[in-house]
Amino acid sequence: DMRFIKNRLNFFEEKKMFKKLLYSFKLIFKLNPLSLVLIFTFAIISAICSAVLLVYIKALTASLTASSSLNTFVQTNMLNLTIAGLCFLLTVSVSKYQSVYCEKAALKINKKINASILSKAEKLYGLQHLKDRQYFVTIEKLNMGAFVIENYLISFSPLIALIVNTICISLLFNFITPVLLVVLIAANIPSFFIRKKVAKIKQEEIEKGNIPSSALEYYFRKSLDAAAAKDFRLFAFTGLFLKKIDTCFSELKNLRMNSISKTSRWNLLNLLIKLICTAGIFFLFFKSIISAEMSTGAIMMIVVVLFQLSSNISGIGSFWAYLQKELDYFYNYKYFLSLQTIQNGKLIFNEPVSSIEFKSVSFGYDRRMVLENLSFKIDSKKVFALVGENGAGKSTIVKLLLRFIEPISGEILINGIPIKEFEIESYRNAISVIFQNFMRYGLSAKDNIFANQDISKYNNIDSILSSPFFKKLPNQENTQLNMGFGGYDISGGEWQRIAVMRALSKPYSLFIADEPTANIDPIEEYNIFQTIIKKTKGIRLIITHRMGSIKNCDEIFVLRNGKIEISGPHSEIMQKSEYYASLYNSQKSMYTHIEKGEANEN
Repeated sequence: DMRFIKNRLNFFEEKKMFKKLLYSFKLIFKLNPLSLVLIFTFAIISAICSAVLLVYIKALTASLTASSSLNTFVQTNMLNLTIAGLCFLLTVSVSKYQSVYCEKAALKINKKINASILSKAEKLYGLQHLKDRQYFVTIEKLNMGAFVIENYLISFSPLIALIVNTICISLLFNFITPVLLVVLIAANIPSFFIRKKVAKIKQEEIEKGNIPSSALEYYFRKSLDAAAAKDFRLFAFTGLFLKKIDTCFSELKNLRMNSISKTSRWNLLNLLIKLICTAGIFFLFFKSIISAEMSTGAIMMIVVVLFQLSSNISGIGSFWAYLQKELDYFYNYKYFLSLQTIQNGKLIFNEPVSSIEFKSVSFGYDRRMVLENLSFKIDSKKVFALVGENGAGKSTIVKLLLRFIEPISGEILINGIPIKEFEIESYRNAISVIFQNFMRYGLSAKDNIFANQDISKYNNIDSILSSPFFKKLPNQENTQLNMGFGGYDISGGEWQRIAVMRALSKPYSLFIADEPTANIDPIEEYNIFQTIIKKTKGIRLIITHRMGSIKNCDEIFVLRNGKIEISGPHSEIMQKSEYYASLYNSQKSMYTHIEKGEANEN
């Protein structure tokens, strides 16, 4: 029973591989039909030329045996020698050009696949898939696209050539009978399954080695990282990382040696089986023709053809056995394109944001509720602040407002309309945000701010590009940032300015600052908040756990235990809420000198 179940599983596994192979054909033909046609053409030409070459070699061998001299042989077989030479040159030339063409075709196909992946990623409006482990595994495998596609095309072409060449040889040589073909195929079946076993062992080694390999790369990169240089020179991280690196190398070595040990045994078994099968086939074949009168050349020709057939059938099986990795890439691509995201609305948002309302909104992560029946409303073009301790759910509110995530219950309204009804792209175009963990791109300063947008539609372009910040850079706004890309390195505070300019430049009617000053000093924080308050327009929502710079906001919402505990101006809620007063007073010493400086200016 167990043997039957195992055989059924093997059958379904092969059937699944055929489906994957068919999908890969369809995909490549859709992305680059010419490449598939040419690869088939090259493979067929190469295979036919190779088979025809064997026919002419047979004829030339027989003629050479019968000729009295080499000179006579050359004179009587000039045409045959020419055709054989042309077949040989054509086979070699096509094979070489085919390899080069496969590399070029792989680049074109990979470019189109990458474009479609990025296009799909842009349409994944929500962020819920980022919590899925399968998503990260898929992305990791898709990152190998250029190598896998090239390897697939280069391997796929010889497979076609082997199949066509086997058919041609079977048709051109009358001693190749269906029975002989069946025997040759049967003799290679054990080899096929052994190759599949070896391929599986190697794949397991790769998968088990992913974690130590990634860890090794991380430890080595961090050991040389400029950001970690001070810690490595002051603390004992060098010794620790050397131990970690040594452990990773040991794990990878053990995996490799274990894999070599297993595959060596299987490869030895494969060799023995092939020798026995080949010897048996030749013994039976020669026994059947021993009574026939054949020249030495004819017998040698038969041996060459039989070896060619056996090699072809073995090659087809080998390709199929090692094809799983390439086919998995195409199925991971198919999985990525099938990812579902939050439902898009149909109503185009083309008006200013005049009100925001959360009505009994609840949300949680992994069964832990962050917000419970949260309700509040903002309905005027003023500066609002949302404050609370770390983990209170402030950033979750931003994600909900931007529709990166969906509430478990309740609804969010903009201008009195549920945000689910708005077309997401047009809705987000009305919002600008300074994120807490803003991205630092290895691009020019200008591209870091404006990205690929039409800057003619942006705000304050002249004032931003004439900022004193740019005058400090070697090539002003065109300065390449990030030393990893051969660029210029800037400080954390300067990156913070980039993030602020990025948010201020975009057209918006709702401006959100989500913990924009979490990693900078109070003076710089104060300056950034003053910029936000004075230079922004429309509804402005500042989200922070740093209290000193938000007391001038028109209204402050205090978030506690997933709900709004109290709201109002700073002076009012200082009197009414002990919780807010304790939050503010715990940080007051950080801002006293700033407040005094502000009073002196006034």
